[in-house]
Amino acid sequence: MANPQIGDTQQAPYSVTGLDADGQPAQLEPGDVVTVTSSAPASLSVVPDATPAPGSLASGQLVGGTTLAVGVTITAVITHTDGTSATATDTIDVVSGEAATLAIGLGAPVSQTQPPAPASARQAGR
Repeated sequence: MANPQIGDTQQAPYSVTGLDADGQPAQLEPGDVVTVTSSAPASLSVVPDATPAPGSLASGQLVGGTTLAVGVTITAVITHTDGTSATATDTIDVVSGEAATLAIGLGAPVSQTQPPAPASARQAGR
């Protein structure tokens, strides 16, 4: 399956959720720390929310950077006060966006070739 893509001029929200041992939505306990990181910050940076979105352990924005990349890994880790942790990863491609500017490339000048005579001139010479 192909990786999800984000444009180098785009951003997308993220949220980190978890389940407890009984499959119920997990809650942060006092002292728990959640970190979300990018394997290539020049390609995709992580901007966390100061307060997680409702229903999430962490949330924020993934922001496309100046370097295109295939396979940027986003890693979320929750570390509990007892030293145990849980990790989740996802892989994203950072691709170029739509054209915002254009450029015209010119070749080297050469002598002109004689264009063919118009059809009307060829018929008149018959």
